[in-house]
Order: sequence, then structure tokens, then C-alpha cells
Amino acid sequence: MTSLNQDYVYQMQLDRFNIFQSQDLKNSHFDVKFLIDGKELYAHKFVITSVSKTMDAWLCDRWSSKDEDIIIETYSYHNFYQFIQFLYIGNCDITDENIYDFVDMAEFYDVR
Repeated sequence: MTSLNQDYVYQMQLDRFNIFQSQDLKNSHFDVKFLIDGKELYAHKFVITSVSKTMDAWLCDRWSSKDEDIIIETYSYHNFYQFIQFLYIGNCDITDENIYDFVDMAEFYDVR
């Protein structure tokens, strides 16, 4: 029974990630937009706030308006995309070149 539940949870994570990966604004119901290196990256508040205390504080009604973009200047688009991917599915592309950025992001965004 546990295996079936784990398979179901994994499939749900994969489905959410596929929605994120598509960046389909019409059908994906994104509710947060990041601007990084002049590029837009959309995500779901529920996913990112459930694992990041900093994102939770940023995205609560007290700190941002509904349509306010979050500008990311410290990290590259690729690394920030990989970081958000990690928040969705617990997996990302870590290399010798970006590992320090990932450690920094995990600490800065207080990933649980």
C-alpha cells in the first residue's frame, strides 16, 4: 500500500512540475511572476511558499500586491529556474559551477 501512495505522490509532483515547465500562461493558473535577466518565470505561490519561509513572507498580502513582479538580480535565469524546479520536484541540475549559488539560494530563501 505504501508503494502505491508513494507512486501517486510522485506522479502528482511530476504533474505539477510539467505544468511549471510548460510556462503556459493560459492554462496553468500561475500566480507569481519573477523577472530574471530580462526573462519572465512563472510559478505557483502554493508550491514555493510551502517550502520557503522567505518566499512566504514576500508573497503574503502584506508585502506585495497581486500583480507585482518579483525581480531577481542576484542569480542567473538558469540557476533560479533550477532552484524553482527543485522547489517543485526536489531535483535540479547542480554542477561544480553553480553549487555555491544553490547553497546561497537555499540559505537566502530559507528552504525547509
